Amino acid sequence: RGQQSRKSARRQRVESGAIVTSVATCRRCPKSDELTWVNDYRLGRLLGTGAYGSVYRCRRDRQEFAIKVQKGRVSGAFGGRHGSEAGTSAQAQREASIMRLLGHRNVTKLFEIIDEPGHDEVYLVMELVEGTDLGEPVRRRQAVPDSELRAWMRDIVLGLEHLHLHGVCHRDLKPENMLRDSRSGLVKLADFGASLLVSVGKRLGGDFITASGGTPAFFAPEMCRTGAISQGGYSGRAADLWALGVSMYLWVFHAPPYIAPTAPLLMELIRAEEVSYDGDSHGAGELVMSLMRGLLARSPSARHSLADLRRDPLLTLAGHEPLPPAEVPESLGSLAKMAVETAFARVSTLHHAVRPSPR
Repeated sequence: RGQQSRKSARRQRVESGAIVTSVATCRRCPKSDELTWVNDYRLGRLLGTGAYGSVYRCRRDRQEFAIKVQKGRVSGAFGGRHGSEAGTSAQAQREASIMRLLGHRNVTKLFEIIDEPGHDEVYLVMELVEGTDLGEPVRRRQAVPDSELRAWMRDIVLGLEHLHLHGVCHRDLKPENMLRDSRSGLVKLADFGASLLVSVGKRLGGDFITASGGTPAFFAPEMCRTGAISQGGYSGRAADLWALGVSMYLWVFHAPPYIAPTAPLLMELIRAEEVSYDGDSHGAGELVMSLMRGLLARSPSARHSLADLRRDPLLTLAGHEPLPPAEVPESLGSLAKMAVETAFARVSTLHHAVRPSPR
């Protein structure tokens, strides 16, 4: 009876929107040792596997969720994540802590954190986004109409703005980590396994990262320069915006801007070569191409900022349909009194001012 009471209390907290932390009681298949239950969540089919864990569909009573099962080790093959951080316990704790900070309709929601010390695993219970990821048209080589791409980008920009205002750099922004809900049509950012928390408030712009991480094909040029990590790092926010530009490039050209057989050669190409726009753009309009070029500016200080995106003629229909106001967190202090556009307009200036001189 006591156990049932605790389960009922936990369900009520989850349903009320509170993020619950609990210890796992798991059941596994006797023959295969496959996980079948985590507390009162029954696991269903596998939805996807990444460097830091696998995501399953799961059900509790009549509600469906997604549950991320953290792996016991980190893989680093080319094409997957590539990073200097080690230790899945620290990574799982960081991902859960970051997701706790976030609450936006364009960001996947975390409901519960379940720890199983006996198997050295952590389970993150999240909202189930019914639909596909935005890598689907790239895999199918389908042209994306400008109007649809505009709708995707508006949602992504709002979600990314929410992250950046809360001091979070995604670091693995790519179409596979953008989920489109087939019921609402909303696009939601997902997979915060590589994300990092950086400075906010008075130090807005103090977001220099001194650890590599993410997917090499989406690395910004400043991440690939010699000594990028040892010489002060790179701006995490600016790197996220470059990755968004690479995502646009994939939707338009159905191929990444740089291709190489190994990660080191790929990074050398990104560092040294200009982006080519000579391929088949599948009918993309000039406003789409202009926005993409702005995001793929090689210099972080010249690259589109979130303030620029809020003024972009494609995303705002030439000012006739502005983006909704951003939800400015309390932690921004005095910056919360400013217009969000002004705050972000200062970011690139601050980045430039605090960047260390190359040796």
